[in-house]
Amino acid sequence: MLKEKLMTVGLVVLGFMVIGSWGGAATQLDTTFGKDGFALQDFGIGDDEVFSLAVQSDGKIVAAGYSFNGAVKNLAVARFLEDGTKDVDFSNDGLLTLSMGNGDTVGRSVFIQDDGKIILAGSVRDDTENIVVLRLTPEGNLDPSFAVDGQLLVAVNDGEVENCDITLVENGSIVVAGTVGSETAVKYAVFVKLDPEGSLDESFGVDGVSVVKGSYDVTVNAIDTLPDGSILAGGILADADTAEAGTLRLTQEGILDSAYGTEGKKIVIVEGAGSEINDILIEEDGNVLLVGAVDNGNYLQAFVARISENGSYVSDFGESGLYRSSLGYENVANAVVLQSDASILVAGFAATETGKDIFLLTVTETQESAGEDQVAVEELDSLAIVKSAMLLEEGEEVPVTEDTEVVAVKNLVFSYSLTDVAEKDDVGYAVAILPDGNVLAAGSTENGNDMDFAVVRYSKENIIQSSNSLVYGNAVVTEGFRVLTAPVTNVTRVSAVSGGIISENSTLSCETGCTQECEDLEDEECEGDEECVEDSTQEECYDACLLECESKPTIELRGVVFSVTSLPSYNVDEGETDGDGGATVSEDEDTPTSFLGNNSAYEGDMFSYDIIRSGQTEDGSGTGAYSSEVAKVSPDVTYYVRAYAVLSDGTVIYGNQVMFKSNDACFIATAAYGSLIEKKVALLREFRDTYLRGSRLGERFIGVYYHVSPQIADFVVRSEISKAIVRLLLLPFVFIAWFAVKATVVVQAGVLAGIIGLAGLVLLAIKKNQVMSR
Repeated sequence: MLKEKLMTVGLVVLGFMVIGSWGGAATQLDTTFGKDGFALQDFGIGDDEVFSLAVQSDGKIVAAGYSFNGAVKNLAVARFLEDGTKDVDFSNDGLLTLSMGNGDTVGRSVFIQDDGKIILAGSVRDDTENIVVLRLTPEGNLDPSFAVDGQLLVAVNDGEVENCDITLVENGSIVVAGTVGSETAVKYAVFVKLDPEGSLDESFGVDGVSVVKGSYDVTVNAIDTLPDGSILAGGILADADTAEAGTLRLTQEGILDSAYGTEGKKIVIVEGAGSEINDILIEEDGNVLLVGAVDNGNYLQAFVARISENGSYVSDFGESGLYRSSLGYENVANAVVLQSDASILVAGFAATETGKDIFLLTVTETQESAGEDQVAVEELDSLAIVKSAMLLEEGEEVPVTEDTEVVAVKNLVFSYSLTDVAEKDDVGYAVAILPDGNVLAAGSTENGNDMDFAVVRYSKENIIQSSNSLVYGNAVVTEGFRVLTAPVTNVTRVSAVSGGIISENSTLSCETGCTQECEDLEDEECEGDEECVEDSTQEECYDACLLECESKPTIELRGVVFSVTSLPSYNVDEGETDGDGGATVSEDEDTPTSFLGNNSAYEGDMFSYDIIRSGQTEDGSGTGAYSSEVAKVSPDVTYYVRAYAVLSDGTVIYGNQVMFKSNDACFIATAAYGSLIEKKVALLREFRDTYLRGSRLGERFIGVYYHVSPQIADFVVRSEISKAIVRLLLLPFVFIAWFAVKATVVVQAGVLAGIIGLAGLVLLAIKKNQVMSR
């Protein structure tokens, strides 16, 4: 017994080697870029932020924004090579700052011409406020052949330029749009069109400038051009008490297009307390992608929408044209770009517990068609669409007849990742694609004193493999309801967030639906038959349909169920929840509870290590979207999750199944080395999984270690000195791990022989010393 306790204590010491996740870079990062996947640039003593990003044909990266010098903001541009290092051939040292007035000069949008010249748009505050457009040579100097000495200023006399965006027309003309706002007047939009040489296009608006004003705020954050030269803009239209996401369309002459929406303006309805479009992108088929944020009453929520050329939602995208982020905390979409495979990439930020993190959302599309002979539901990942409107179970096959209408099923997969650059505020304002398909996001990161330029590169192979994904098309339709399980987000070692969206299968009212269902039926005609009684078939059908529709059960309870086994189910006999929507954990003998309740709490015997096997949440009633906090799971365990609903007639229905793996616990080595992917940390983890897990003594050690390590790790991570000391203490354990896991049998035998020989010599020396001392 004493020997076992001593071995356990030894394993606790060895536990310095065991690792887990610690707020650092996301696994999707391409660590060959910059330093650990990041390219950072500090211009000086104040804040530096990237607002726009562009990639040259040779792969060089141009980031534009501003740098604060302690007095005013200067327009700032940095150019990086494809590996994330500064391009010293650009403006001598890779950096350019310009001050063009006596106040702030800010770069807000950048565009690369086919000849490699760089066009920038922004704002300049001098005696008046100005929109500025300038062009740089590929070497980073002002291009004297453009406008006047490389720059053009358009004066704004009644407000401050809040934002700008730039785009090019096919003939090489340049269009810039911005918003002008003041504290005393409504905001309005300004559009400026230049010819390729930088002169105002007098055929556009009034002398090259078009102003869109109203009795309410008109904000433009982003623009794109259609093939016919007309301009589409996105931002805010506030024609009521609530600011709403809105679009404008101007003809190539700079006049609001009366054929679009209401006199060239169209509200994009995003249900909430206010919404805003931050970026737009016109696709090849003429459809338009919109990204932004909506106030859901509690926090800002990112959205992605697809609308047609006339401004209507494209119904097969997301939920009837709109996808709203399922993160349970503030998040905003700022920029959108398309991959060559038509995947959609969206960058922004999410406000997590440790500060804002860069948010990257990937939308990929898969389309599958039914076979010639039958429809297999499990292959389509969706219900087969047939005229008979049969409800199918997963895996059930339906014979295809001449009356069966089989259509291709399109699935949209929404995956996201969060990137914490420096464990403080990190914001993504821009996104771009490199020639090799890798993805860039750019914005700012806080270094403890101020903000710096931040450019992050993601591996194209990894960004769509995130477990944080939601597949539209996989929702389960049953009992008259459509149940969709929300993706699992905010995963920690002991908790996660999921939820669901429950809606009625039919969007029609009972009256309208029954009218459509019965209108094709023909009434019985007696044609002189005295025994025949006239029968109103349509009326009987309508009455029966209405009775059935109005008596449909309601949603009395909803939530998610989770389990270590596939297809978890609702357990009516499970214990009470924790009162805050947290998971109810099974108390059966076969499903022991875990010793972990949250990041620092500990329950039960220190030497126990049991896994939470199943549980469920309770999150209100009725249809709609809801969030579920899965508040108790075990570290490093794979769980299956399904949204569920209990109907008023006692029936339990389920949504599609999603899967997630909880994070490893926060261990000391990760805090010391600072990264999950550091080679020594990976080696120590492999030792843990190979030699500790699976044995009774090893599992008992894990229970002890999970109990004591978080507090120690919290202390270690606060100081570079403590990190260095722990790394030094870990060296012998790193060697032991390498010896146990990586060394060949020959090396192991040689080292053991040497240790035994050395021990023998030490024993002989001790014995000889004892003899001589007698």
